[in-house]
Amino acid sequence: MARASASRGSANSDGTSGAILAQQRIFQVFATYHATTTSAARPLTPSEQLKKERDEKTKDVLAKVLADLDDIKDQVSQEREEHERLRKQKKAEILHGIAISMQKRSVLEENMVAVVSDVNRAMAELESNVLEIYEVKESSVQQLVQAAQERMQ
Repeated sequence: MARASASRGSANSDGTSGAILAQQRIFQVFATYHATTTSAARPLTPSEQLKKERDEKTKDVLAKVLADLDDIKDQVSQEREEHERLRKQKKAEILHGIAISMQKRSVLEENMVAVVSDVNRAMAELESNVLEIYEVKESSVQQLVQAAQERMQ
């Protein structure tokens, strides 16, 4: 009982459900039975004729269901492949965007280093000019002080 209820809603490894497999087994049993019990020599009774027609219709319906099932499997497979392709494409676009951002960052960092270097150079030049002017002024003041001291003596 537990085995029958567990297999009702499950599908086999090829994706066919238990109900379809059961119908296939029933059809095979009927086909085997008809092949062994009917002979070409005797005509079919109306009941046997109806059964034969029913079996043929069942066979046709089963074949159509199986064909439709195969079509659905193919469609799902194609959609899954398309989804996977789009996912990979989007991932590649994101990675490309990250690579471009990293290149831009590298360029900005290089520009910042160049600007800081230029500022440092300009500050060093300004400092040396200020010190030079200071030394000139200091020597001028010392000369004036010395000249004033010499006058006072």
